[in-house]
Amino acid sequence: MFNNAIAMREGWAISQCIGLTEDWRLERLDEAGIFESDIEAWQHVRFLANNGSAYHKDALRFLYERSRSEYENIMA
Repeated sequence: MFNNAIAMREGWAISQCIGLTEDWRLERLDEAGIFESDIEAWQHVRFLANNGSAYHKDALRFLYERSRSEYENIMA
């Protein structure tokens, strides 16, 4: 099951966004300084999921179930 605490140690998180197109967004943590952009964080998660990481697959599944447009942006 997806847990934001692990994601935050990697420099990203899935955040709830009220009033935006997406209900949930995968974003870099600015203060971590690991990723230059949200897109780099997306690529990181997608790469690890595609290479077998169950945790990163769970993160993408979370978005697929709760914020389909964000999932589709990440997977595009």
